[in-house]
Amino acid sequence: SDKSGKTYEQILKTIIEQANKYNIVVEPKRAVSDFEQAIFNAVSNIFPNRKISGCFFHYSQSL
Repeated sequence: SDKSGKTYEQILKTIIEQANKYNIVVEPKRAVSDFEQAIFNAVSNIFPNRKISGCFFHYSQSL
C-alpha cells in the first residue's frame, strides 16, 4: 500500500471536496492517528495549526 505523505494529503483533500458538495465545512480541532510520520505531516499541511496526537492503542501496542 502507498503510505506517502502525498497520498494522505490527496485523501484529505478529497474528503474536504466531497464534504463541500454537501455544504459541510471540514475544520477539525484535533486529529488522532497512529504514529506514522506521513500522516502527521499530511494533517499539518492540510490543516495547519491543528493539534495532532498519537493513538494510545497504537502506542501501547509498541511497548
